[in-house]
Amino acid sequence: MKLEFKILTPEDGLEILALYEKASDYFILAEGRVPSSCDELLTELPPGRRMDNKTVTGAFYEGKLVGLMDCVDGYPDPVTCMLGLLLVDRDYRKRGLGRTIFEYAVSTARKKGMTKIRIGVFDTNTGAYAFWTRLGFDYIETKGPMAVGDKAHMIKVLEYVIQI
Repeated sequence: MKLEFKILTPEDGLEILALYEKASDYFILAEGRVPSSCDELLTELPPGRRMDNKTVTGAFYEGKLVGLMDCVDGYPDPVTCMLGLLLVDRDYRKRGLGRTIFEYAVSTARKKGMTKIRIGVFDTNTGAYAFWTRLGFDYIETKGPMAVGDKAHMIKVLEYVIQI
């Protein structure tokens, strides 16, 4: 399955919201509801980061947004890319898209001089934890609880070392 990647902007809002609906299971688990806006995805930053550190990239198949990733470079340290979200349309799961989007994230991070990718996985999201550890992520620590929407989660922090 050949994907095309492009940076997402507020003009892509309707496509992003359609993807949110096609990945509603994740949002119900994470927040207790599907977001009605993509503003948070496009603008939320960790402490000390600026918008030029953030990239939200869409994965398109035959012109349709089927996945996305949210990356913040230089967090929590100058050589780490924080992958805040990797989301795949439920109709396109189990086809290797998550792995392909992650490989794109690794390639992009490497070009920017990053040597690690860090993620946080909700402790209740056992499928995601298994996915990330299969890709080579190592467990670092558990943090929380963290309020997300209508829920609170413990977060398992995982890290991947980029092979240069």
